[in-house]
Amino acid sequence: MNPKALLKFPSNIFNWEFMSRVKQWIGRMIAVVLLISGGESTAQWVEAFDKDPAGWERLEGPKKTGEAKWTVDNGIATVGGAVRRPVEPIAIPAGSCLVSFRFLMPEKVEKWASVAAVLYGATSEQRLYAAVLLGAPDTPAGQVSIFVEEPSANAKRHGTAQRDLKAGAWYILEVEITGGDLKMRIRPDGESPSERWDAKVKMEGMLARIEGVGIRTYANEISVDDFHSSAIPANASAPRPAPPTQPGAAAKAQRAITSALDRSLVPEPIFDADPELVELYWRAWEIAHAHVKDSPGAPHTPYMDEAFWDDTVWIWDTSFMSLFCRYSPEQFPGVESLLNFYAVMHDGATSPMTIQHPDNPPLFAWVEYDNARFTADTTRLKWLLNDTKYLQRHYDWFNKARRGMSVKGAKKGVDLMPHEKGFFWSGVASGMDNSPRFIDRDALRVDAIAQQELSALYIARMAKRIGNNDLETKFQAEYDRIKALINRYYWDEKDGIYYDIKPGDGSFVRVKTPAAFWPMLAEMCSPEQAKRLAEHARDPQVFGGPVPWPSVARSDPNFDGNYWRGAVWLPLAYMATKALEKYDFHALADEHALALVRDMNRTYRDVTPNTIWECYDPNKPGPGMHDGKRSRPEFCGWSALGPTSMLIENVLGFHDIDAASATITWRLHHTGRHGVRRLRCGDVVADLIHDAGVVTIDTKKPFTLIINGNRHLIAAGQSRIEALATSP
Repeated sequence: MNPKALLKFPSNIFNWEFMSRVKQWIGRMIAVVLLISGGESTAQWVEAFDKDPAGWERLEGPKKTGEAKWTVDNGIATVGGAVRRPVEPIAIPAGSCLVSFRFLMPEKVEKWASVAAVLYGATSEQRLYAAVLLGAPDTPAGQVSIFVEEPSANAKRHGTAQRDLKAGAWYILEVEITGGDLKMRIRPDGESPSERWDAKVKMEGMLARIEGVGIRTYANEISVDDFHSSAIPANASAPRPAPPTQPGAAAKAQRAITSALDRSLVPEPIFDADPELVELYWRAWEIAHAHVKDSPGAPHTPYMDEAFWDDTVWIWDTSFMSLFCRYSPEQFPGVESLLNFYAVMHDGATSPMTIQHPDNPPLFAWVEYDNARFTADTTRLKWLLNDTKYLQRHYDWFNKARRGMSVKGAKKGVDLMPHEKGFFWSGVASGMDNSPRFIDRDALRVDAIAQQELSALYIARMAKRIGNNDLETKFQAEYDRIKALINRYYWDEKDGIYYDIKPGDGSFVRVKTPAAFWPMLAEMCSPEQAKRLAEHARDPQVFGGPVPWPSVARSDPNFDGNYWRGAVWLPLAYMATKALEKYDFHALADEHALALVRDMNRTYRDVTPNTIWECYDPNKPGPGMHDGKRSRPEFCGWSALGPTSMLIENVLGFHDIDAASATITWRLHHTGRHGVRRLRCGDVVADLIHDAGVVTIDTKKPFTLIINGNRHLIAAGQSRIEALATSP
């Protein structure tokens, strides 16, 4: 692999997990400094290299003369000589310390060239090297020595081991000190850590205190990144940084979980043409209410449980649940639950719950943006983008994650791997577990790159709302860059759809799935591309049919209705529906939504137990199957999106709410009596009911109502408007 190409792209951000004894960890949560207060430790998370260069000292140069060279490009530093960063002093053996960074094995190595993690005492002269000798006279190319060195006059080495490293490849150097023992090892970037250490030595007599950590290169300039360290002083507890308080969340966090759903806090749909759908609507809210759980010690509790395991949370489940929770925020902590990911992954907070897949679809920006349009809450946007920078940090994390790395607070390791044209990904991490898309592992995934584009789009739009012009400009440029990339490589003009691609020859993985609609949701299609995607949505042999939105095209030879090989999943159905709306295919979106919700209703009434399922049979009323067994029942969970959000937004037609302009947009396409009571638009709460060509509105605050393209300024009080339903 060309190392110059590697320098163009961000690399992985490492994370570590503190166990009862500091034992197993891997690279980056970036620099951690532990401070003592009243016998308890607190953590300050400090961005290294490009994010916080002021905290570093440049010491001697690469040949022990002059000042160290240190340049940073896109998060990757070129180090020639010694750089140091102070840490809160720790005593050996009472305290503990962790250090790691990635380095690029040079193509050419000078004799006696080396790279080392350095542990500094009170001065730069008091130090200890955990060193990798990259080159020495009469040593075969690629053979390195790993050892701990006291840089005294005799340059004593301890625990020497030999390894073969490949030129142009990235490696991770890890150092762990606990109980007076120092252990170090090297592993290829992307590989999971093992229990094997290359060198183990007793530190007695070598260094009594650690007051700084750093990197030292000799002779060669070395490309490094993802430096992280933690210093744990004696008798200090493991770091438990308190997550920042969410704006407006304090009162919700303190309230008790009510024993029953309060319907007065939920919009009330009216649909005389099919009142059973209204009954299913209320049943979905009741099941979802049973999944509002309490988890003492979590960054945010109560939280939305995904209806799977009580001790585990999923990023994309919680993101999709947030999209219906916004209709009743007093009872359903939707976006608030996202703090259980933000704080754990990006602030190192502890939680009694485990994140199942840290590299699940990166949907935070999408759902935060939609929530902001619903509420006009700029305070939360400023907290997200200016104060905590959670959305930018997760965007960067996704770009830099590496296959095989571990993440603090996560049950599973990372399957994601960035590439210059996108991302490698697994079915399980992407959420589409056994999809035939993933039969060939060596492919770049269209949903991964499109979801990053979606994030860039909405970060830019949220930044515009709060007047952060620099951030808007930065992420608009990111959006434009990814848009060009996707349309260049992932669009198949012959089939008229987006596919996964093979990175070598650029060939397509010709498996049609609703993942093709993520670029459409991100608004990257031309009108012609959107039209062709809509044709696939309409085609009964692709994503149409009696139960729309199967998870793989019905014409695909791997279609069998089993889980992600054809079962209908509400998150993808909802996403694809919103994608169609972006390009004004409202009739098709609403038609599919009605067909899907009616199928869910038939399943609810005809199948025992009478409930809402994790996924659905694509051919007839019934739950989806997984290896011969029914999918999970009582799944509200993301499946509530159908009977709640899709009923309001598509079946009844209230497809757009913008609280910032106090505007409700209604695609009125039914002739009978229908509408919604207690529909919210920021601080507007309105009843809107159509009957016999007349819309009756009741509101305490004025707002704008757009019905089938006609704009009406609605005053406080009761109003009546003549309005005709649009034709399909």
